Amino acid sequence: MKSLPSLLLVLCLFAAVGFGQERYVKPVDEAAKDASFLAFRAKLIAAAERHDANYVLRIIDPQIKLGFGGDDGIANFKKIWKINAKNSKFGTSF
Repeated sequence: MKSLPSLLLVLCLFAAVGFGQERYVKPVDEAAKDASFLAFRAKLIAAAERHDANYVLRIIDPQIKLGFGGDDGIANFKKIWKINAKNSKFGTSF
């Protein structure tokens, strides 16, 4: 019976060490399972590499959510990304 408390203490110590470790979930790319999504993603990546803001704005949902502060929609997307600015980090100006 004396070994039971010792065993529980050892198990608790191992559990505490295990909880302190960081755990990672690696992303899995499953785009190849859906040909239409794979094609869409390829077009989107190509548009981003060309800095083609016009393409991106055409495909964005009009009610795009941009955070938790209520700054939603395409107008706020343009404002946040400074789409119309010459020094926009996003891409081409309109």
